[in-house]
Amino acid sequence: MDTKLLKQKILDLAIRGKLVTQDPNDEPANILLEKIRKEKQELIKQGKIKKDKNESTIFVGDDKQHYEKFADGTIKNIENEIPFEIPDYWCWCRLKDVAAYKKGPFGSSITKSMFVPKAENTYKVYEQRNAIYKNTFMGDYYISEEKFQELKSFELFPDDIIVSCAGTIGESYIVPSNAPKGVINQALMKITLFEQKMQQFYLYYFDRILKEQSKEDGKGSAMKNIPPFDILKKYLIPIPSLCEQQRIVEKIEELFAQVDKIEEEKQSLLKLIDMAKNKVLDLAMKGKLVKQDPNDEPASVLLEKIFEEKKKLAKEGKIKLSKDKLLEPKISDDNDYYQDLPKSWSYCTLGSISSIISKGTTPRNKNSYCNSGVGFLRIENINENFTISKKDMKYITQEVNDFELKRSILQDEDIIISIAGTLGKMAIIKKSDLPLNTNQAISFIRLINPKLVNTMFIIYYLQSPVVKSKLLSKAKVTAIPNLTLELLSYTFINLPPMLEQKRIVDRIENLLNKIEQIKDSL
Repeated sequence: MDTKLLKQKILDLAIRGKLVTQDPNDEPANILLEKIRKEKQELIKQGKIKKDKNESTIFVGDDKQHYEKFADGTIKNIENEIPFEIPDYWCWCRLKDVAAYKKGPFGSSITKSMFVPKAENTYKVYEQRNAIYKNTFMGDYYISEEKFQELKSFELFPDDIIVSCAGTIGESYIVPSNAPKGVINQALMKITLFEQKMQQFYLYYFDRILKEQSKEDGKGSAMKNIPPFDILKKYLIPIPSLCEQQRIVEKIEELFAQVDKIEEEKQSLLKLIDMAKNKVLDLAMKGKLVKQDPNDEPASVLLEKIFEEKKKLAKEGKIKLSKDKLLEPKISDDNDYYQDLPKSWSYCTLGSISSIISKGTTPRNKNSYCNSGVGFLRIENINENFTISKKDMKYITQEVNDFELKRSILQDEDIIISIAGTLGKMAIIKKSDLPLNTNQAISFIRLINPKLVNTMFIIYYLQSPVVKSKLLSKAKVTAIPNLTLELLSYTFINLPPMLEQKRIVDRIENLLNKIEQIKDSL
């Protein structure tokens, strides 16, 4: 269940008048709007806000069409602007009709050189994070009394609404009564409602408007800036009576609380699902997921075959044998993966069953890249399901692949693992993925013989909680965290017989598929 979409649906019903029933005894919304207009005129008379040169009112004609009448007497049909139907007792108006809007001063009006230490006669400069984190005490920027007087038109008052205007768009916060006296900076907008009692209903609708506009302007991407004032002020808002607004707000908050509870329970279930996945892998690598078959050829014999093949490849000059006795790893007492294994299993290291463990590199010049040719892997090309994504794939020329980057040409059944930045993403290279090369953030592991060691077993082994945790804990901590090739080579492996490896992989995938089905149902 997508709880964000559920909240959006609740808001959609609310602003269309379909969340609570209308009460014919409520004062009609047109009377509320008339009171708001009088309040607005009074503020204009007092010089607190400027007169709107395009003052207008929206009404429904005898033909049930919506019209807008301007101060000069002009009447315009706006039926094409009305986004949806509303109850008979509601009215449409523009955002400019219900509130005054003020964006912060130009950037040059408030610079760091103007800031002074907090003192008795200093004033706070409110920033975007005050709206984002719903906290008026956050931040340490202050200006003098003199500067405050210069910027007094940007002063913030209790019950004003502040809105973030750039980057993180549309985060709003109602200024509390105990907020420090101060002004907004250029990244904020303040909204002062002419009728404070409609504050919560207004905020819910305002939030919806910005999200809808974000989708329209950015085709689903986040909006970079709040719409210009001449556009923003013209947005339509449906107005119910104050009594109905209150009922709507109460219903929204009640339903949102239930949705939040659903989300909380959903997250708890997702954590349990992740724990279940880890438990499956944990049992598998301890030899406790499937039964052992005494007829299986022991892993010790398997390792001898691997070592013989390794010596043969070395004799043919295809690989180099390490001087280290990789087939005789020392068992660490602090790792329960290496204790009490089935008799048919054996210990080894990743390096001992691999012909090569290496990594890619970056071409020397930009001319190495082309629009098609040999795929050049980056971490973002590794999918979560251990496959390769061709989306946004970069390509290198055949010449660069064959000569400059010859040592990192990938082959069928190579295991790749991200070793820089985002650590531990893995995949198996398939024939259909080739030709491929890779950059320096990805290591590739080529097993001596995929017919002797199951590549998916190695993938699951390295993804198992104890092994993955140990690898990550030993990663080099630099500006960009990384796993070394040596660390990968000396990673201990609990190796079952070949036939048991296959049974373990089948069982893991069967259980993980069932777990994923449960996850998808959420």
